[in-house]
Amino acid sequence: MSDTSEEYRLLNNVGVMLDLGWDINTAIKAIRDNVIDEDTRVLYDQMLVRLEKGDDLGDVLAESKLINASTSRLIIRSGQSTGMLQERLTRTAELVRWSFEGGWDPRRRFIETWAVLVEVGVSLEQSLTALSEDFADQELGVLAQEFLEARRENRPLYLVAAKFPDVFSKTCCQVFEYGEKRNMARALRSIIQLV
Repeated sequence: MSDTSEEYRLLNNVGVMLDLGWDINTAIKAIRDNVIDEDTRVLYDQMLVRLEKGDDLGDVLAESKLINASTSRLIIRSGQSTGMLQERLTRTAELVRWSFEGGWDPRRRFIETWAVLVEVGVSLEQSLTALSEDFADQELGVLAQEFLEARRENRPLYLVAAKFPDVFSKTCCQVFEYGEKRNMARALRSIIQLV
């Protein structure tokens, strides 16, 4: 597995090069040529072999060992079927960058990632499954698992949020209730903005 900074470099640079109109094989080769670590170069070579065989770029990226996060793979896959892969790469790169640079506290990163997943059309169950995997070693992983169980049992998510007052204030719980009834993506974005 690669480190998170290589994941960010791949996603960011592919997005930038596609925006410039580069052929994907040329873009991947250019990124690979700047890699010093031999094991990482091999992973890029494996991607190039698949692309040359005609495999879909979204599949190649999502299945690459350079992509660590389950949430990143879901966001990438959501873009390939809608023709929005380039935009999804940019959004995923931003999430990954904040992960390895430490720009957001874990709670904010959790909610930002969840919001992006919902905004790009990933179901709540898939989103929560991926979040529970990506945050497995933190309290937020337990929280994601509890949200997932509640969702599967048709229990309100705001009641789960209320069990974690150190993560979600009473106001946040009320916003969750709104989100479940109307617009979860908007609710998650609002929770991020609350002080």
